[in-house]
Amino acid sequence: MKKSILISGINGFLGSHLAREFSKEYEVVGLKRSHSNTYRIADIANLILYNTNEIELETIFDKHKPTLVFHTAVNYGRNNEKLSDIISTNINLSIKMIEHSIAFNADTFFNADTLQQDYLNYYTTTKKHIRDYLVLLSKEIQIINCRLEHMYGYDDGKDKFVGFLMESLQNNKTTIALTKGEQMRDFIYIDDVVSAYKVLVANLCRLPKFAEFDIGTGRQVSIRKFCTYLSCAFKKRQCANNTILDFGAIPYRKGEPMYIVENIEPLFKLGFVPKFDYKRGIENMILKTFDCAGI
Repeated sequence: MKKSILISGINGFLGSHLAREFSKEYEVVGLKRSHSNTYRIADIANLILYNTNEIELETIFDKHKPTLVFHTAVNYGRNNEKLSDIISTNINLSIKMIEHSIAFNADTFFNADTLQQDYLNYYTTTKKHIRDYLVLLSKEIQIINCRLEHMYGYDDGKDKFVGFLMESLQNNKTTIALTKGEQMRDFIYIDDVVSAYKVLVANLCRLPKFAEFDIGTGRQVSIRKFCTYLSCAFKKRQCANNTILDFGAIPYRKGEPMYIVENIEPLFKLGFVPKFDYKRGIENMILKTFDCAGI
């Protein structure tokens, strides 16, 4: 009989990819809301799905008693959500998920965090606050805090940077207004993110009660270089595209970091080897985009 794992935000970008991979070895229980679009997971067999606005978390944990819990549900605050709604998801739900994981004897809780700068916006502020509680909560359960750099891939949300770029190119938008693009970022392809999670799961017995890992490739590239390569690669497939990248059209956000402080070495030491540099990741994403569109 397969062991159960639980994934919150299973219909999201990260959650759906984790579900696809871990469903090969585990019974996957997924949490979503009744109005959530489930197109990302529609082809994954044998998922057990629950709507959290219709059933209590306690009931779900009691029935399935997951050994691993992957908490990926998040509110980025990009759709003018109220601060109270962002706190409800990013802090209150996170704590409830950990409390139920403890109560029903889950072995390990994985928290999806960010490497973005603290206090940059409501999203990063709430992520900073929940992080402050993790060490204390880890006295009762193993907690792995996964600090994700800029993950991307086919079918990511259009409210996220790479998803927005792809949608603009697909719609042959006249211009895309961007900053100067001098910021350095570690863009990590979604397949490598999932690979990093698998490495962590394989090494849980070697890790302490609380462990924190930066998840990236270890190689940062300027946003300008990333966007330029993405645009060129896209136009090779869609020759009629005339979209112009207007670098410098918008100013940097106040306090926006020009590079990301990260340390991928602990993850490398566990055996993680990223397979995608940003160029290969972009090419794979575009290939899937055109294949799925039948072009």
